[in-house]
Amino acid sequence: MSPLVSAIVPFFNVGELLDECLASIAAQTYPTFECILVDDGSTDGSSAIAQRWVDTDRRFRLIRQANVGPGPSRNAALREMRGEFFMFVDGDDLLAPRAFEQLLTSLQQSGSDFAGAQVWRLPLTRPVEKSFAHVEPFATFRQRTSIREVPLLMRDRMVWNKMWRRSFWETGGYEFPDMLFEDFPVLLRAHYDARAIDTLPDPVYVWRERPKGESISVRGDALDNVRDRVHSAAMCLDIVDAEATAEVRELVHSHLVDVDLREVMGSMLSAPEQDRPAVEALAHQLAQRIDPARIALAAPDLQKAYRAARDDDMELLRSLARARHASASAQRSTLQRAKNAPKALVKRATKVAEQVTSPRPRTASLVEVDFGDELITHRIRIKLDERVKRRATVTAKIGEEEMKVITAITSEGLICDLEIEPLTMARHGGFNPITLAIEAGPMHFEGHVVAPSDLLGGFHRAGYRLQGLNRGGRYGIERKRDADLVTGLVLDGETLHVSVNRRQGELVVEQPWPTTQRTYPIVDGIATVALGELIASDPADNPVTNVASRRLSVTDGATVMPLLLAVDGVRAPIAGRDVEVRRADDASAFLVHRPA
Repeated sequence: MSPLVSAIVPFFNVGELLDECLASIAAQTYPTFECILVDDGSTDGSSAIAQRWVDTDRRFRLIRQANVGPGPSRNAALREMRGEFFMFVDGDDLLAPRAFEQLLTSLQQSGSDFAGAQVWRLPLTRPVEKSFAHVEPFATFRQRTSIREVPLLMRDRMVWNKMWRRSFWETGGYEFPDMLFEDFPVLLRAHYDARAIDTLPDPVYVWRERPKGESISVRGDALDNVRDRVHSAAMCLDIVDAEATAEVRELVHSHLVDVDLREVMGSMLSAPEQDRPAVEALAHQLAQRIDPARIALAAPDLQKAYRAARDDDMELLRSLARARHASASAQRSTLQRAKNAPKALVKRATKVAEQVTSPRPRTASLVEVDFGDELITHRIRIKLDERVKRRATVTAKIGEEEMKVITAITSEGLICDLEIEPLTMARHGGFNPITLAIEAGPMHFEGHVVAPSDLLGGFHRAGYRLQGLNRGGRYGIERKRDADLVTGLVLDGETLHVSVNRRQGELVVEQPWPTTQRTYPIVDGIATVALGELIASDPADNPVTNVASRRLSVTDGATVMPLLLAVDGVRAPIAGRDVEVRRADDASAFLVHRPA
């Protein structure tokens, strides 16, 4: 039987990254697929890695060819695929484990022509993060939408965070041009040909950054790359100027200034000396093609660079390019010096900076909390300069209510006990943050409190739940009319007994869409969870961090209500994973499992 889904993986000299890429495909929760590997003339060990996967997993097939580039390599695989749906995956990237399942389910439900989703970006020097280009276009789950309804979809220039319906692709006669930056024009045309598309908010793809010399699409010093970038931009403009709404046209023209002209400016500095006149000519060519009436959304300094390029004022454009490069280099140098500096030096520099600048508002830390029958007491620590803390007086409010403040001076700063009567808090609905005012002689500044999740306590009073939580980075107390609580946790080997404040119903361990939610019956107020079995069937969403975080809720069959964790959490190694029940910033209970 032919597989329903095909994965197309072109690769060229990606080394050991290919093995991780193919492992992420093999680990898909939807297992019935074929993976067509296209070795685009690799000269390192990539081809041998691909062959090992073909030898050990019948779902993988390998095509070998001379080096022709990613576009023709994808075209070759498209001619060989058997699936009704397909995805492109670059050989140095990763798939989230539910990528096939989520995208395929959406397309089967909606009948759309293709579906796309959020993307994680893995920079070289920072932890994994959501890709800026994809955050807003894919912020909401939508089925049967289009770029006409969601104009910001034009920011998504890549074909690989999507699943495509084969019949749509073949009817449209899509083919990648023999060039770099081949994705954007193909994708824009597809957006305007599609009757409907789906957008998913869960990230399904990890886009890994590689050193500049290793990534064929970002070798800015190569003249051919610059030519392809400018050609790709012109193809995109042909499409949007003929078919797009005025809003999308403005977005695309401005985007090409913000991204493509900026990159060409970088190439003016990094290209070999003999190629720089040609690069400058390409900058002028690109600017001539962009409509000056449609660049208002671009960054102001790049608008200025655009006008210089359009006017063929290369002296000004080079000056602006050097200024951007110098600014970026200075920022990198500052960050590197701070990273490499001895801690004592950083501390002295920080202290000097504090002495020569006006004091700024300080964030206080919650170090202890006591929800008593007569008083709610929060102990906070405010770090202040030695001279300032001895002159400081502190006043505090929770919401609009004044709190009694008892202050002590310690070596760690000011320790303040903030007191309020529970009945006072029970009279106020909603979220009431703690705010601080600190005076020390002529200096006056305000602050707020943040709390670690293990101190987010609460209790019932006057018919309400008074619950401490962090909201918007600020700690406060929220009055809740009803609250479903985890009142006890007992870990017995790999079995977790969860006590809740209701006699019956079901405990829900929430799962990513469209996975069926895991439910456990509540009998006499206790639900029993077999953690080993649960974890074995629950892959982590992010293949980089390998962490799964699942909210705990309860249901009566009609509604699902999040649980607040009213007791200390538990943590233990289970099934080869580090498993924890912990409290989030909103005091809700989460089951987390991560690498041991």
